[in-house]
Amino acid sequence: MRNVGIIGIGPRGGYALERLIIELAKENALTDIHIALFGTTGNFGNGAIYDLDQNPSNWINITERILELDQRKAINTKTLYIESLPSYNFDDIISLRMDKDGNLKWARNINKRQTGLSNSFYTSIPVGEDSYFFINCSDKIKKLSANRIAFRQTNAKKSNLFMVKINKDGDFDYKKLIDNKESKVYYKVNNGNVNNQTVILIGKRKNKTRILKLKI
Repeated sequence: MRNVGIIGIGPRGGYALERLIIELAKENALTDIHIALFGTTGNFGNGAIYDLDQNPSNWINITERILELDQRKAINTKTLYIESLPSYNFDDIISLRMDKDGNLKWARNINKRQTGLSNSFYTSIPVGEDSYFFINCSDKIKKLSANRIAFRQTNAKKSNLFMVKINKDGDFDYKKLIDNKESKVYYKVNNGNVNNQTVILIGKRKNKTRILKLKI
């Protein structure tokens, strides 16, 4: 009998346990082993730092912009079954408008799928009753049913800069601002600076740097 102990069973300890089981399963070695888990809170998986009794706003201590979790398939062996986990990423953008009483007037979905963490996501700015979104997109924009549009970015090193506008009635409009073929840099829309009706984006590629100022 082999004995393994994991001290601290918060997120990192839980990940260590998961990887240990996956690697043992690959070798058909999930027999004759005893795994002991040690934790002070009794909340296996979340630990003290992600205490479920704390304010819900504190559950994630990193920005959602850099949170991306790949899907994990189910672990199924002769002696153990662990359900699959879905993926989590920063794909779609949902924009909605509510009246003064909090009733929903409309909701719009921008179907967005991007590749690359450091430069992706988007920058948004409200101007009057309109909303503007600045997005990187390497492929053609597709119009979908139910007043929706879809952006895809399958190549992190090749991307056009687009502006999407949603007016007070929920109608879409979009415009390509910079074509990848005409730009020497890649604009980082994940960290745009917004001030009044101005958006500032920083573009970088290798040793080249550009600053783009957009006045709405």
